[in-house]
Amino acid sequence: SFNLGVIFFFLCNLQGAQHLNPAACQPQKLAPEPGHSNIITNNIHIELKLPQSTPIRKAKRANSRNLLRPDIGIKFQASKTTAFSCIECLLMIKIPLILASASPRRRKILDSLGIIYTPVIPAVDEVFYLDQPQRTAEENAMRKNNWCRMTNLSGNTTSSKNPISVLSADTVIDFKGKIVTKPSSLQEAAAFLKAFSGTTHKVLTAVVLSTTGLSTRTQTVISEVSFRMLTNAQINEYLANIDPMDKAGAYDIDQNGSMIIESFAGSKTNIMGLPSELISEWIMKTP
Repeated sequence: SFNLGVIFFFLCNLQGAQHLNPAACQPQKLAPEPGHSNIITNNIHIELKLPQSTPIRKAKRANSRNLLRPDIGIKFQASKTTAFSCIECLLMIKIPLILASASPRRRKILDSLGIIYTPVIPAVDEVFYLDQPQRTAEENAMRKNNWCRMTNLSGNTTSSKNPISVLSADTVIDFKGKIVTKPSSLQEAAAFLKAFSGTTHKVLTAVVLSTTGLSTRTQTVISEVSFRMLTNAQINEYLANIDPMDKAGAYDIDQNGSMIIESFAGSKTNIMGLPSELISEWIMKTP
């Protein structure tokens, strides 16, 4: 018999290809064994035993129909034209997702995507490379992820019996080749905005997604932000309307951003701290 961890690893490996080759699967006619449930298709037979309480992911794709087996907790899809000849999505088991971040903006983005997660604040010492913004973001995102992977919510070391996914990110600003992070004071926040006035800078967010037993995904997304010409009065007015202390560059494009920003290029949510487009690709969200 399979435990949930074994089933998880088996299905994950199949999911990577996304499409099974029908020629590679031979039809099987097997009767269910006592206490087990069988899925039999034209090309593949899968015998699983899962608790009824096992949560599943819901998925929708064009030109396909969804099939749900609540008795075993598995949901899969088959093409309308070649019913059961190709299982498009085998991994529908939802394992816990941890968001390794204290950022309310990242939580807001995941909430908007309908993704279920548990926020955890990683206790790590962040690195800082003045003339290497991308390296800084990538190392910090990985440090946060590693911390959460080593410690689960109860403080115990994780194992294959309790698989988890950890999503972490780190956002920095590349201003003329130098890194700009969060301000240490209101005076520094005002200095940041004054320096950005009438210029364009890059916003880099390094994202890491790790899942127990699978390869870790990493990617850095880059957007550009162009600032208006700002007076000291405009800067002070903006700072009076937001809390700049927890924001890279001392601003938030989603919070009164029009007061200081002329335009931007690329992902807006990336500028906020987590590129939703990338997250949507990586994580199958619950509708």
